[in-house]
Amino acid sequence: MKILIFSHEFPPQIGGAGVVAEEYATCLSSTGHDVTVLTQLRKNALYSGSYKILQVQTLKKLWFFSYRKAAHFDSYDLIILNDVGAAYTAGLLFSKELLSKSIMLLHGSEPETIFLKPSLYRKYTLFKQVYKRTLNSVSNVVAVSHFMKEKFLKYTKLDYLSEKTIVIHNFINHDVFYPKPNPLFRESLGLPADAFILVSASRLVLGKGYEQKISLFKKLTKQNNRNLYWLIVGDGEDAQKIKEMVKVKGLNDRILFLGAKPRKDLADIFSNSDLFWTLSNFEESLGLVYFEAQACGCPAIARNAAGAREAILDGKTGYLVDKDEQVIDLFSSKEFLKFDCSDMTIFAKQFSCDTLIKNIYKLNCASKK
Repeated sequence: MKILIFSHEFPPQIGGAGVVAEEYATCLSSTGHDVTVLTQLRKNALYSGSYKILQVQTLKKLWFFSYRKAAHFDSYDLIILNDVGAAYTAGLLFSKELLSKSIMLLHGSEPETIFLKPSLYRKYTLFKQVYKRTLNSVSNVVAVSHFMKEKFLKYTKLDYLSEKTIVIHNFINHDVFYPKPNPLFRESLGLPADAFILVSASRLVLGKGYEQKISLFKKLTKQNNRNLYWLIVGDGEDAQKIKEMVKVKGLNDRILFLGAKPRKDLADIFSNSDLFWTLSNFEESLGLVYFEAQACGCPAIARNAAGAREAILDGKTGYLVDKDEQVIDLFSSKEFLKFDCSDMTIFAKQFSCDTLIKNIYKLNCASKK
């Protein structure tokens, strides 16, 4: 098939939706489909995938009009509207015929940012009305988790979309994410051989729970006999605030900020860390990073809420906690982290490219009805 993946967000820009677009493109092109990614221009970005990249110089406020003549949209068998920007642009510019051979993905915050608490800009641009045109006209809506589907229908009250909204879990590239033990890893970071390493990888925003985790980590260093260190991977608008919190708590020698890293480097970090942890205050729709860590043999811990319940097998591949204090209790437990690495990797392998391939033909057929 000739497939267009339309995604306003795309790596190296930081963001989960862009990562999903990249995984879709890699997956579909690896199985022989003719895949093109349409996205905004990012100067000096280097791409080496087996798919084509079509970059468009976008305007600032009226960026959506920049895509009007960006591609021969009629020539594609299937169009995947990966993110909110693509879905809005399609609703504004696509004919009903083009929309009918398109599918759109739901990633996470669409109900809140479009339907419940839209910005003034989105109100002025009639974002919700245009977005609903896309929802109503595409052949299928794809939710990245069962939680995401339920949340979307509940908050938007668009119950009539239930039948054409299907769940296809996000997936990871298992050629990249697998156990890669490195006996020199701790030494390379200047850490002692007995360092017990916690790791986080996300946008550095307070909503990801960093303030709570810094306080928890301080308590853990005092109440636990392990030689604890914490690697923080990523960047974001609250990076400086988070670094200042670490400094105030006197944890500069225990918490290392590694900055944004290429995805291939994450596999090395996860493989040689003892625990991936996140206590996000957002309603996370799923979380690719949980699968990535577990695929590398690193157990994960997260809040017992939202999409994390579909991304971690509590007590078998990691932990789901209801309260922050449970983290301290877990560290004190004799059974803490007594997991089988194969359980983690087998579980993570369920979230693979094969799932998309099995569904893509069904989606294409649906688009032609």
